[in-house]
Amino acid sequence: MTDETHSVPLEEEPLAQDARPITQPLGALVAILPQDPLISDLIALRRAKPDLAEAARSATFFEAMLRVRPHGVGFGRLSGLAQAGLQLLAAADEAIVAIWPVDDSEVAKAKLSLHPDPKTQRHLRGDRHLRVVLAALHPGYLRVAAPATPTPDDRALASWPVRHDVRAEDNVMLRDGDTYGEAECQRLAMFALNGPSVAPLIARARELLVASDQLRVQAMRLGPDASELRLASEGALISAYSLLAQAALWPSRDDRDDIAAKVELITLVNDRVSSADPTHMIAAVMLAYERSREAVRLGSAPFRWRHPNIAWSDIV
Repeated sequence: MTDETHSVPLEEEPLAQDARPITQPLGALVAILPQDPLISDLIALRRAKPDLAEAARSATFFEAMLRVRPHGVGFGRLSGLAQAGLQLLAAADEAIVAIWPVDDSEVAKAKLSLHPDPKTQRHLRGDRHLRVVLAALHPGYLRVAAPATPTPDDRALASWPVRHDVRAEDNVMLRDGDTYGEAECQRLAMFALNGPSVAPLIARARELLVASDQLRVQAMRLGPDASELRLASEGALISAYSLLAQAALWPSRDDRDDIAAKVELITLVNDRVSSADPTHMIAAVMLAYERSREAVRLGSAPFRWRHPNIAWSDIV
């Protein structure tokens, strides 16, 4: 079933079991949805757009914190797990931005803010990875408005933007004294350790994909009068891909069922490539899978990463 295993050594370093838990961002996105949702529930989720600008800033902040050494914590299991937790948090917020449809220029700006430097990405990870990132964070075809031109009524000493810069890094001001200590490391470590079971997420996503497909067919049959059915279909689709991204993001344990669930995940997403699902949602799951591998490589995380003998379909 697998052709490669990557594991990292563990140290006997106790973790605080009473650390205040960190909310899983992708889980919170679909938490408002009942187990057996009404069409009105799906419409409400579609209309309840999260703060994508804040999600983009959070993703960039957590990514930046990976470059900061925790205060008073040595190189060991706790430090490695904290690093993995930061990577998982950054990737979860990135996935939220990637999955949400481009409804307006603010959504487009949030996606653009997470675009990597193409030359750096190509050099570090290759063309295919870059294409997946850009597909996941595609801003759509809405034009992002340029900065306003100063008018005679503006104050002369104001600082006007001379260019339109949407990089989220500008919002992440890590001062020289910025750091985090053992308490934060404990919370991040428990976040990394206490990931969800993958198989139930995939099963739930399957149900929502079926619902989305059925609602889409009904909407096409009814034509212009089916705007709410289209919204419900999109709500189900957003929920499904949020669950799939969550399943893709969490590193595999040394567990046969967990590895089998990863194979099921890849097979399911590959089958959706030829569907009407938006490419950016499919790419978001692929990107979350890659971010999971990065989390494992960061340090002493008790994960065993195995590459299933099944490849992702090409989408770009």
